[in-house]
Amino acid sequence: MNNTKEYTKIEIKWFNSNKFKKRKLKYLIKFNRGVEPGSKNYGVEGEGRRFIRVNDVGSANKDKVFVSMETDAVCRKEDILLCLDGSPGIVVRGFDGIYSTGLRKLELVDKKLNYDYLFYSLKCDFSQECINFFSKGTTIMHASSAINYLKQPLPEPEEQLAITNFLDEKTKMIDKIIENKILQIGLLEEVQRIFILNAISLGFRKSSYKKSKVEHIEKIPSNWVERKIKYFAKVQRGKFTHRPRDDPRLYDGDYPFIQTGDISQSSKYVENYEQTLNEEGLKISKMFPKGTLLITIAANIGDVSLLGFDSCFPDSIIGIDIFSDTTNEYLYYVLYSLKQNILKYAKINTQMNINEQTIRPIVIPLPPKDEQTEILEKIIRFEKSNEFLREKLKQQIQKLEEYKKILMNEAVTGKIKVTN
Repeated sequence: MNNTKEYTKIEIKWFNSNKFKKRKLKYLIKFNRGVEPGSKNYGVEGEGRRFIRVNDVGSANKDKVFVSMETDAVCRKEDILLCLDGSPGIVVRGFDGIYSTGLRKLELVDKKLNYDYLFYSLKCDFSQECINFFSKGTTIMHASSAINYLKQPLPEPEEQLAITNFLDEKTKMIDKIIENKILQIGLLEEVQRIFILNAISLGFRKSSYKKSKVEHIEKIPSNWVERKIKYFAKVQRGKFTHRPRDDPRLYDGDYPFIQTGDISQSSKYVENYEQTLNEEGLKISKMFPKGTLLITIAANIGDVSLLGFDSCFPDSIIGIDIFSDTTNEYLYYVLYSLKQNILKYAKINTQMNINEQTIRPIVIPLPPKDEQTEILEKIIRFEKSNEFLREKLKQQIQKLEEYKKILMNEAVTGKIKVTN
C-alpha cells in the first residue's frame, strides 16, 4: 500500500510555492464512472451508440464497437474523460458515446472552476504524479484511490479564463508544428518504401527489361528470375497449441517467446520480448535461430521482421529460412515491399488470417547473387540516412511535447503571469 505521508512530498513540491488557493478536486467535480455491457453485446456501426473503451482513448485504435443499451454513462465531445483503470492518467475530450468503467466523465459541481482550466490541470505533472502514485495492480492498474488526493489550483475565474485562453493559443500552435513534423516522418517513410520497391524490382544497373509475373511489379531486368518462395526457402509455422494459452506452468523461464505484437512494434530486427517459456513450455514449442525471417499471419497480418536472437513463437507467426544463394535479409526487403501481395491471400473468418500454404507459392523477383549484395548495400545505406532524418524529427517532437508540458505546469500553477 502506498504511504500517503510519502505523497505529501509530491504535494509540497508542486503546491508549497503555488500562489493560487487550492481545494481537493472531489469537492469541485463529480467523477461519473462508466458501464460495462460485456463484449458479447458489442455490435458494429449502425447498431446503437459507440462504446468508448480505455484502449480507444489511449491509442489510435480503429476497432470501434457499438452497443444498444439504456444508461446515463453517455459523454459528448466537449466532456472530459479521465482514465483511472487500465492506463491511469489519460485525459481526453472529443468522444461521443457510452463510456466504459475504466473511464470517468467529469462533471462540475462548483461553477467557480472553469471546465477548460480543469482539462489543462489534469494534464499537468502535479495531477499525473498523484494518479501515478496511487496506481496499483499487477496485470491491470487501478488508480481510483487518487480521487481522494487530487488537488486543484483555484485562481479567480477571470484568471482561469486568461490561463485557458493562453494555453489554447500556445498548445494549438505547438500541436500544429508537431503535426507537420509527423507528416514529414510519414513522407520519409513513404520515400523509403518507394526506394526499396524500386530497388528490389529494377535494381541499379542498366538493363533491358521483361514483363514481371509478380503482382504490383510491372517489369524486372531481363537477367533476373522469378521463383516461388517454396523453391528456395523453408517455410515453417511457429508452434504453441497448448490450451489454455496462459497456463502459468509453461512460462517465466529462460527461453524468449515472441508474439505478433513484438514484430509489429519492431523495425528490421525483433530485439525485445516480454514473455519467456520454461522447460515445460519449450517442450510444446519450437526454438528458431537468430536471423530467421518472420511473417505475422494473424491479427496484424503481413508484418515482417528478422529475429534478433534465438526464440520460440506461436503459430500466428511464420518463420522462413533460405537454403539457396538468396539471404533472409534480402527476402525481408522484398516481402516488406510486397506486403499487399501477402494480404490478398488473407481469408476472412473471425479475423483475417493466412497460413504457410499461402506463403509458399508467392512469387519473388530474384537478381543474381552479386547484384543482390549490391542492392542490399544501397538499401541499407539509404535506410540509415532516412532513419537519421526521422530520428531528428522525433527528437524535435519530443522537445515540443516537453515544452508544451512546461507551459501547462507553469501557467496552471501561477509560476508565469498570464493576463487577458
